[in-house]
Amino acid sequence: MLSLFQDPSDLTEIDQIEDRADPPAASVAAPLGMAILSGVVGLYFGGAVVGGALFALPAYVGLGKLKDGWNTKLFLRRNPGCYAHILKSDRDMIAYLEELGREEVTAQLIQAKKAKQRFSPSGKRAYKMLVPEEAKPAKNLREYLDNPEKEQGGIAKDGTVKAIAEKRAQTSAKNLEVTLDVVEHFLQHPRCTFLCAPPRTGKGIILAAMLAGIKGRYKQSWIGTCTIKQFSGENWYWQDSDSHINPDAGDDRLQTCREIYELYQEWISQDSSAENPAFIFIDELRDTLLRLKGITMGQVDPSFKVAGKDFCDWLREELISSATLNQCHHRFAVLAAPVNTAKALTFPDANSLQSYAAYILVTPTELSFAKAGNSAFAAPKIEANDSKFVDWYGLAWSTKSSQWLGVPSIPQQQIEKMAEENPALNWKYSDAEEVDSTGFEAMAHIAVTQLRLGKISEDGDF
Repeated sequence: MLSLFQDPSDLTEIDQIEDRADPPAASVAAPLGMAILSGVVGLYFGGAVVGGALFALPAYVGLGKLKDGWNTKLFLRRNPGCYAHILKSDRDMIAYLEELGREEVTAQLIQAKKAKQRFSPSGKRAYKMLVPEEAKPAKNLREYLDNPEKEQGGIAKDGTVKAIAEKRAQTSAKNLEVTLDVVEHFLQHPRCTFLCAPPRTGKGIILAAMLAGIKGRYKQSWIGTCTIKQFSGENWYWQDSDSHINPDAGDDRLQTCREIYELYQEWISQDSSAENPAFIFIDELRDTLLRLKGITMGQVDPSFKVAGKDFCDWLREELISSATLNQCHHRFAVLAAPVNTAKALTFPDANSLQSYAAYILVTPTELSFAKAGNSAFAAPKIEANDSKFVDWYGLAWSTKSSQWLGVPSIPQQQIEKMAEENPALNWKYSDAEEVDSTGFEAMAHIAVTQLRLGKISEDGDF
């Protein structure tokens, strides 16, 4: 909520909309005081019966509002940035839709409905108009069991039942060729992203190409990167980073927490815009959180207000809220881990990362995340001999657009050579030779440039 000492002009339009919607701090004093006053007046003028009635009615109404306020506050703490259902007016709702998009607002409304939150009049109208009937949560056990689509649960990011989204995607994608690569898809509309990547599915190459593509498309963008993996052969992944840290979480856990904290503060302090966004990449997030348990924020930053708060809890909460709060300011978090559920990532709630887009990586030899299950980040089932794998090293399922994307093949010999030398690769586009496309075509540009410079022969030998 807006502080009395905070200048409203410092806030974005979305901040002000959410501040208007945020319920005031609930107190038991006001409703109880009104009830007592009414009871005394009734007792004086009308006797015990009238006094009791006049006490009970305002007490019931006041405490009901108090309970609603507490429930709303609790919901907002568990779901930071989820304000769509309590916006004060249609004008605020329109501005919210323009800034966050139809998909995000729809997902917020569904989440609030599932949590049995009280809706504002504008929230009720938006829910009725935006949420399709098949995506609305079951009202009772009978409806839940009688409707097999609702029974499978799991609301997809576009506001539809996950089972329906999967069926549609599988049907429409059966005979379609995969023509778009995962990095170009990410660069077209950047957003907070979770990269679900089992080992040997191309995660590192994708992260490196994302960084290269960002610098190619957004010339003045800022990128911060973090990985606790101690392997010098992968240092070249991060060469386009403006601020890279590679702390040894096993050697000095406290110093690792401090470095991550400082990197995060550097990220949120960036003067970002649609033309110059800011990104933070955190690789191996699950292992990072597991190794840093037990460090308190007081140890990391003595000036932190809640000194006893666990550093990992702080980091989880910040990453969850980033999908709404920071994304509004064109700051995007990209998380990578070899898991495909929020709980496996050590987040306490299965829906913690529901506002994140996700790419689920698979290859013909690694299909563990392609089981069409109820996980929020499960890809549709696909066979190892599926024709979609033709011409690609692997595939990435986009939860945002419900489509398969390609993970291009990079010659292993070239990767090994780059890892061995950690060269200053030509991923940044020069003024003399501008490259129109980005993503993995930038990787092809590397090979072409090296070929031209005589670094590799035409048959691929170095």
